[in-house]
Amino acid sequence: MKITISHEDIQTMALFEKMAKTVVVDYYKNTEDGDELIFVVKCRSLSDVVGPQGKRIKEIQSRFGRDIKVFKYSSEIKEFAENVLPVPLKSFEISEKGGKKTVKISVEQKDKSLAIGRGGKTIKNAATLLKRIFGIEDLKLL
Repeated sequence: MKITISHEDIQTMALFEKMAKTVVVDYYKNTEDGDELIFVVKCRSLSDVVGPQGKRIKEIQSRFGRDIKVFKYSSEIKEFAENVLPVPLKSFEISEKGGKKTVKISVEQKDKSLAIGRGGKTIKNAATLLKRIFGIEDLKLL
């Protein structure tokens, strides 16, 4: 998947890196389901990015004037999927057919609504990030 990054995006990423003291792997503006900025970062722990009592992330949100979501990067697809979804995965399967990669995941029935999110926002964000970073064309929640 070809991703176009604007000059404004580069500035946003640079400012976030400086304020959060981390390296941004990917970033996009989710304007479809609200007005939020989504960052994928390389870090030992997200608590390093969030700061004590969430102070650092609150300052960043105040500076950008938008909601911010931060996810920890992993080069392993399964681990990354676990990082972007707020619930444990029960199963995880990658398949490829005709050059199109698909990920099928399942979660406990009690966790399904959390995995989907309000209006499908959580699962859409996960699908978008998996596509942008790993070229996954389809994410199916079973």
